[in-house]
Amino acid sequence: MVLKRKIEQKLNSWLSTKTGLLVDGSRQVGKTYILKKFAKNNFKVLVYINLIENKNALNILSKSVDSKDFIFRLQSIVDTKLIKGETCIFIDEIQEFKDFDFITLSKFLIDEGSYRYIFSGSMLGVELNDANSYPVGYVTNIKMFPLDFEEFCINKGIDDILFDKLKYCFKEKYEIEDYIHDKFMNVFREYLVIGGMPEIVSSYLDGNSLNEIDLISNAIITNNRKDITKYVDKNKKLKIKEIYDLIPYELNKQNKRFMLNDIKNRNKNLNLSDDFLWVKNAGLAIPVYNAQDLSLPLIYNTDRNIMKVFYEDVGLLNSISLSKEIRLNLLKENMNINFGSIYENYVAEEFNSHSFDNIYYYNNKKNGEIDFIIEKDGKVIPIEIKSGKDYKRHSAINNILNIDNYNINEAFVFYNGNIKIDNKIIYFPIYLASFI
Repeated sequence: MVLKRKIEQKLNSWLSTKTGLLVDGSRQVGKTYILKKFAKNNFKVLVYINLIENKNALNILSKSVDSKDFIFRLQSIVDTKLIKGETCIFIDEIQEFKDFDFITLSKFLIDEGSYRYIFSGSMLGVELNDANSYPVGYVTNIKMFPLDFEEFCINKGIDDILFDKLKYCFKEKYEIEDYIHDKFMNVFREYLVIGGMPEIVSSYLDGNSLNEIDLISNAIITNNRKDITKYVDKNKKLKIKEIYDLIPYELNKQNKRFMLNDIKNRNKNLNLSDDFLWVKNAGLAIPVYNAQDLSLPLIYNTDRNIMKVFYEDVGLLNSISLSKEIRLNLLKENMNINFGSIYENYVAEEFNSHSFDNIYYYNNKKNGEIDFIIEKDGKVIPIEIKSGKDYKRHSAINNILNIDNYNINEAFVFYNGNIKIDNKIIYFPIYLASFI
């Protein structure tokens, strides 16, 4: 099934610029497919080079001395004639340019202006550390993620009118009609099980079983582990694999905290702060740091050795941590199971894919613990995630709202029910988390 992606709107906006396009994202989130489709639809000529599949091209292009030489070398390895003003050159997997200053060269290619350029890759945050350092005016940088909940709904065929209704209710804090709420809760449960990896979503929408979907999930996770082996220094491979493999286990703990100090105690020689940063920058995990104080800016009040760590995709997480029977029960609306960590993983994903670069949680011996803290429009918003019937139990939020120094005027609780307001606390259906 051909999936519709919201990134297409950003790609269309890029056409009106004179910049290059850099699309980053973890493996198998659909970058190559959507970019090739876009380029074919908008340019007379597309030149596509995949540096992993075409080692000869990698060897030839990485010896370029300037932009003119690069184009000459490119023309020598492709059969397509380049037409000025009508050609898009798409270089994929640019993280393979490890020992070649491709960033500087590409500035000159873009500046010369004869052709349009698209660059894409995975692991850019760890392999090309300056990939995001283009000066303003050279590159439009887009980060791509797995399908979020809205994209999943779009590909399920849910009409935009219903989403407009949800956005209106969220903004105005109006209760959603029961039949609409029930519909979206059903789709939300599907999303928890399936997740947003494009190949898995396509397989599910084509009618394939959980067994077939699990085969794809296992392949993606295996490939992620292979990437650690491929791109990580040999002295760090085992340490980073341990961090990646521990994420589901840590989320299943009661407090869900991923404590680097605990791992250091088991492995005295590890410097895990840098190693965890690799997993984060590779796009394989989402960190939620411990904010010990809620004064602005939050980034100055965090302990980076204590954090919650979530998977890049809730479907992958569930394929590892939940049996097929439990996932089938979830699809059938059997909610007599504690899905707290899964709900939280979903919310972390939505925040991560909607431009919240830093996500926090709060933990204080006196006031208690709050699942998420975000900073938006110069305000601190405490957020609790509830998967069960105890959604009114949120003593930490109650405590925080009564601290005058923090000047927090409202808090959100995301749960299975409908929109309602109780003084400073606003209750939202869990599927509306992305609308923040």
